Amino acid sequence: MKVSITDLADKANIKFGTSGLCGLVTDLSDEVFFAYTQAFLQSTPIKDKRVVIGHDLRPSSPRITQACITAANQDWLALCDRGHG
Repeated sequence: MKVSITDLADKANIKFGTSGLCGLVTDLSDEVFFAYTQAFLQSTPIKDKRVVIGHDLRPSSPRITQACITAANQDWLALCDRGHG
């Protein structure tokens, strides 16, 4: 199912700026992270089908990382979760 990033962002009251997604973490659902990850991967030429995903120490980071991993797995990409280290 195709999702409109604009509609999703408007519904969640989030914006996209020079620092990436901007909004309250409570407004940033797994659906939002999944959709933005898919959009990024579809617009980026990835030759060797590998993606590295990392995160910081905020409590929301593991949930966000998992949503991004789920999105990347849709394209059969090999993942390396670097966590916060």
